[in-house]
Amino acid sequence: MNREKRRFRIGVDTGGTFTDVVLVDETSGEILVAKVATVPADPSVGCMNGIEKALAAYDLDPGDIAFTVHGTTIATNTIIEGKGAKAGLITCEGFRDVLEIAYQTRPSLYDIFYDKPTPLIPRYLSRGVTQRTGPDGETVVPLDEDSVRSVADLFLKEQVEAVAVALLHAYKNPEPERRIAEILAEICPELPVVLSSDISPEYREYPRTSTTVVNTGLLPRVGPYIANLEEKLEARGIRSGLHLMSSSGGIIAANIAKRQPVQMVESGPAAGVIGAAFVAARSGYENLLALDIGGKNGKACGGQRRPAENCRTVRSRRERSRERDGPERSGLSGTDTGDQPGGNRSRRGIDRTP
Repeated sequence: MNREKRRFRIGVDTGGTFTDVVLVDETSGEILVAKVATVPADPSVGCMNGIEKALAAYDLDPGDIAFTVHGTTIATNTIIEGKGAKAGLITCEGFRDVLEIAYQTRPSLYDIFYDKPTPLIPRYLSRGVTQRTGPDGETVVPLDEDSVRSVADLFLKEQVEAVAVALLHAYKNPEPERRIAEILAEICPELPVVLSSDISPEYREYPRTSTTVVNTGLLPRVGPYIANLEEKLEARGIRSGLHLMSSSGGIIAANIAKRQPVQMVESGPAAGVIGAAFVAARSGYENLLALDIGGKNGKACGGQRRPAENCRTVRSRRERSRERDGPERSGLSGTDTGDQPGGNRSRRGIDRTP
C-alpha cells in the first residue's frame, strides 16, 4: 500500500553545542522535532545527523522535504573567536587608517580604561592606492594601476587569503573598484576579492569599509561550509534547495550567502527573535525580553519594537545591514554615543562590556 505523500518544511539550527531540527507539515501544520550534538570541527556533520535522526524517527523520505532553511552561528563565532581569514584591504591613499579611526560611538565612551578592539585587518595589510572619486561620482584622481600591482605583490608575499576593496564614494562610481578586481585577478587569480560597491553600496565610509572587511574575513570560512552542506543535502536526496537565515530575520538563498556571508552574522539568533515576537503577539504581550543563550555566546533582545539602526555591533565590529526591519542591535555589545555625559561609565573590571 502506497504511503500518503506528505510535504514538510525543515529548519535546522546549529549552535556551538546542539543542533536542533524542526519539521512542519505543510498541510496539517504538525510540528516534529529532533536534537543532536553539534560537531564543532564540521557543523555540517551535526546538521546532517539531525536531519537523519528526524527522517528516521518520523519515517520520512528525503523527497518529502519541500523546503530547507538553516540558521547557524558559524559567522558569529568566526568573528568572536578571531578565526576569520587573513585578509588585506585596498582603499584610497591616505585612508588606510579608516578601521583604526572608526567612530566616536563605542561601548563605553567615558571609560578611560577602554580597550580598543583590534581591527580585523592589521595596518600593515591596509594599503592605499592612488585614486579618488568625488561625492557625485566624478573622477578626481584617476586610478594608478601600478600602485595596485604593487599592493597585489605585497599581498602575495604576505599570503593573504582574501582582499577587501573599499574606495571613497564607490557607491556612486564602482568602476575603479571593478578595475582593481580585474588587476588582482590577473596577478593572483585564486584570491577572493570583495568590493564595497557590491556588498554595501551606501554612503558613510567606515561602516561600508567595515562591512566589506567583515565579509572578506568570513568568505573563505563560511562559503565552503555552505557549499559542503549543499552537496551533502543533494547527495542525501534532499533537493529542495538550501536557504539561510539572515541577520534581518528573513532568508537568503545559498548562492547569495556564499558570496555575502556578512548577511549571516546574526543568522543564529535571528529566528529566535522572530519566534519570540510571534509568541508574544499571540499571548497578548506588547513588551518582552527574549534570551538566547548558546554554548559559545548569549544574547538578549528586549523592549518595544523600534526603528532599526543601519548598523549592528558584533563584538565592537560594525557591519551595515542591507535590511531595515530587524532588531535595533545584535545584543552582542552596547554602544555609548556621548549624548548622556557620564552614562554607561565603567571602572576597570567592573561592568565592562566584553
